[in-house]
Amino acid sequence: MEDVQKRTLMVEAPIAISKDTMKNIAIVSFKDDFHSLVIRHALNQFTDVICDIIEVDRQYSKPSITWSISQYQDKATIMNSDGSNVPIESLDVIWWRRGNRHQQISSEINEPEHIQIINQSCYDSLLGNLYTRFYGTWISDPIATLTSSNKLIQMQSAKKAGFLIPETLVTQNPFELRKFKEKIGKVILKPVQSSLFRAIPTQMLTDVHIDKDESIMSCPVIYQQYIPGRRHLRVNCFGRDTHAVELESSDLDWRLDLNNASMNIVNLDKEIEESLYRVCDDLGLSMGIFDLKITPKGEIVWLEVNPQGQFLFIQGLTDLDLTSSFSHFLYSNAK
Repeated sequence: MEDVQKRTLMVEAPIAISKDTMKNIAIVSFKDDFHSLVIRHALNQFTDVICDIIEVDRQYSKPSITWSISQYQDKATIMNSDGSNVPIESLDVIWWRRGNRHQQISSEINEPEHIQIINQSCYDSLLGNLYTRFYGTWISDPIATLTSSNKLIQMQSAKKAGFLIPETLVTQNPFELRKFKEKIGKVILKPVQSSLFRAIPTQMLTDVHIDKDESIMSCPVIYQQYIPGRRHLRVNCFGRDTHAVELESSDLDWRLDLNNASMNIVNLDKEIEESLYRVCDDLGLSMGIFDLKITPKGEIVWLEVNPQGQFLFIQGLTDLDLTSSFSHFLYSNAK
């Protein structure tokens, strides 16, 4: 509604609010994504910002995407969450928050191949629409986001940037896993790719896992040297604007029980900050949410980066105003 009023003002009072001075920002995510709604509300406090949410899981059964090409004129529009068409070329920034989600499809369509075609066609058309007609700044580029979500690729970048890396094996070979376990001792396991449906926690590798060849061979899994200690770092890099907290938890995976974790705002060593920036640059990311661990000796060890990780829960548990920081980050990229 606020964006509609701003567009109306542009028409009725072009001297006061010029189309050329407005900053147009789009957030691409699924319907009712909490981060998208909070950041859009913050951006709407700027009088010169129009912020649209494009709901990736609501393209089905709507006149949502239009894209055309000819010798004479190319055109592209996409429908926002309010049902209005957004001209892609007018956008200054796209926050690629959650770009790949399955459509909310009618239960009347139950053939797997039909569902697959609808999901893939909506995603490919959305991505192609934006990629060919958007000339502004990505936060972050969709291809870079997809590539850097691969834990093998990001670990290689972290090593290049100078981080300490846990001894790691990605395999579905029982013999290689048992050999690794014998060499390393305490080993943790985590999925190569997380699930869209529920969080899969990091676990300790046990004899139950080791003894099941069929389970091991079902798909590759990340097996890593266990890093002792209770202290973790969660670092939010919005461009070169960095905000870090230290979490202390007795859980192997602190995400499972935040009630059992203490959290304090910390200042990072400049050397660590520069290493994080090198990882972002190497992966082509404009932002990144990093997980690191501090050993009992005080060494900082790489765990992973989430190109579009959750950050607002930190604001709820500390005095860190990440809403303002992130909305200003998007705003500054819309110059």
